[in-house]
Amino acid sequence: MRGPLLHCVLVEEEQVVRYDIITPTGWNFSPKDNSGNRGPAETALVGAEISSPELKYVIPGRIIRSFDPCIACATHLLDCRTDNVDEILY
Repeated sequence: MRGPLLHCVLVEEEQVVRYDIITPTGWNFSPKDNSGNRGPAETALVGAEISSPELKYVIPGRIIRSFDPCIACATHLLDCRTDNVDEILY
């Protein structure tokens, strides 16, 4: 199970005037909220121990796939110190 699926419907005068869906991916990979709280995937990634340089792509990929196996098919890692971007294709 990947997580909750939320359907939000606003009905006025027997008509649907607004309809939103929040998918499990939207919940799990959400950005920080207004209070600065990270989403579940970001929380799991930040501070994750990478025990050797050979695992610098393996560990984040495993963490990401634990939330949603399709997200890690094309993942970009950004080194904030150098602005280098690596693309990892699984």
